[in-house]
Amino acid sequence: MIVAMIGRRRGGREILVLKANELLNAKSMVVSGFRYLGILTVLWGELGGYLWVLWTCRWPEIGLSRQAERPTHVLLISDPQVRYPLNALVGDNSFLGPFRQFLCDTNIRKNWYIAKHFHPDAVIVLGDMLASGKYASTQAEYDAYAQKFDNIFRTRHSIPTYFIPGNNDIGMGTAAPVSKHVRQYYKERFGELNQRIMIRGHAFVLLDAPGLVDEDYQRNAQFTEYDQWHPLPEGPVEFVHNFKSTQNASRPTILLSHIPLARPDAASCGPLRERGTIRRNVGHGYQNTLGKQTTTFLLQVLQPSIVFSGDNRDYCDYIHRPGGASDEVPPVREVTVKSFSPTRHIRHPGFQLLSLVSPATQPSFADRPCSLPGQNDIYAGLYLFVAVISFGVLFANFLWAKCLPKHNLSRIPLTHRVSDYRTDSDGDSAPGQPPDSAIWSPHTPTMPFSSMSKFPPMRTPNSDSITTMRATSQPSSPYASPMLSPMMSPAFDEDTEDGVYISQYPLDRGFAEGDEEHHGFKSPLLPSSSPETAGSGWKLSDRKPSPFSWSWSFVFRGRRRRLTMSVPAVKSLIEYCCVGDGASPSRGRSAAWGVVVDYCRIVWPSFVVWCIITWWTTF
Repeated sequence: MIVAMIGRRRGGREILVLKANELLNAKSMVVSGFRYLGILTVLWGELGGYLWVLWTCRWPEIGLSRQAERPTHVLLISDPQVRYPLNALVGDNSFLGPFRQFLCDTNIRKNWYIAKHFHPDAVIVLGDMLASGKYASTQAEYDAYAQKFDNIFRTRHSIPTYFIPGNNDIGMGTAAPVSKHVRQYYKERFGELNQRIMIRGHAFVLLDAPGLVDEDYQRNAQFTEYDQWHPLPEGPVEFVHNFKSTQNASRPTILLSHIPLARPDAASCGPLRERGTIRRNVGHGYQNTLGKQTTTFLLQVLQPSIVFSGDNRDYCDYIHRPGGASDEVPPVREVTVKSFSPTRHIRHPGFQLLSLVSPATQPSFADRPCSLPGQNDIYAGLYLFVAVISFGVLFANFLWAKCLPKHNLSRIPLTHRVSDYRTDSDGDSAPGQPPDSAIWSPHTPTMPFSSMSKFPPMRTPNSDSITTMRATSQPSSPYASPMLSPMMSPAFDEDTEDGVYISQYPLDRGFAEGDEEHHGFKSPLLPSSSPETAGSGWKLSDRKPSPFSWSWSFVFRGRRRRLTMSVPAVKSLIEYCCVGDGASPSRGRSAAWGVVVDYCRIVWPSFVVWCIITWWTTF
């Protein structure tokens, strides 16, 4: 921001000139700079962070035997928690409800857009596909809900997708679902509650963890151990026993459970967890971990090589030791996969990559977590920071311009001679030569002026007055003096108007040869002598009258007065409220609105880029 103040002093009088071209150019550069910064910020927030995930996160190959055959890649995601359209099931009818749902759905679509670009051979969802599936009352309602999930998580038909139930899909514990048939609704859309699948020689056990918790409550109510418990028909305990009886010991078992297994409250989850750990807790419709006896039962019967779970939202890597210090049951590693959808519990969503090779080699599998950009970091951090900085710079520019002195570019009285402002070749002021006129002399008197008058010797065209009264006259001599030759003046009675004129205004004179306009060096600050203004006396400055205004004219102390009253316009009220009652409301108004206009010029290109990227990655 460059402001040049040039001062010239002559006769103890200082004239200040404000150059605004540099200020305007600097503001244009600021607007253009922040516009490009906003576009780059959106490109990084919507594409750069996700492309960085594709660049840095790879399918795990370390530890696997080098073979000519390609490993099988399995994508594990947990807790997508797709919301029901317009949140009708959970009753979120707030004003921001649709907006929050739109942002959440958009983020899930972008996450899936990146995840499917890893080109997995199979996809397994570790429960909670739906945020409120347990509240569905009919099969049609559940199907509409599940259809939205299918529209978001679209895959090629050649890629198999498997699901395990979560507590939000079918309900659990004391939080009974709205319909008793919600489990049947789930089976119609996502498949069986308990499944066994084979992928590259590995047996995957897809367990109904919510059903196992409910059956565990019934077993505890009868004070019965698992080895004496009669499993419920088609329940998870019966499924585990059947799997054990048919499982080939040479095939590694991978257990998939929506609810994590039990562990001590102080157990560490490793360095990749954002905060806290997994603690035992039970609430309305949820349970943080399975029971201790249930965990021991699963590890001893299934003897899995690794366990993958969800529900906790954050990442956790823990080693279970069901056999204690003995070697009867080997340690089992459990990985709790991060939530795939944005949530307040974590900053960065994520997913898990699992690579499989033939079980004939050891090890036969390897996994790796991948984190996605955080929604809050992008919107509340990156975008908001750039937006506040942009507006702050524009507003500071507005305040700086408002605090500048309200000097006009040149404030020169009309009674000053043009020669007073001529300079020599050295830049110093020098008195100019009078014009070549036969009527000029050094003794020509100047305009009379009363020392008691409140007004300056002459009204300037740069006056800040709202309603400017201008005196119109025929051209006079270059020094605003009366004509000395009586032959050059027209015959009219001047005494008839002298009573109305105050001392600060010149009298009407006739046109004479030798005037400034005749000699071609008329000052641009002098009013032009047009036919409309000639001989008209006083004239209001050009301004359209208000449609709701009243005016009265009267004579007071020998002078004609005019009083005008009008209803303030809405635009004037806005100017007064936003700008204040400064000496130049139009200047303040233009500056205040200029901040808004400049900010819109910065924001709209970034918004267009955001819409294009969102449409490209989500639809």
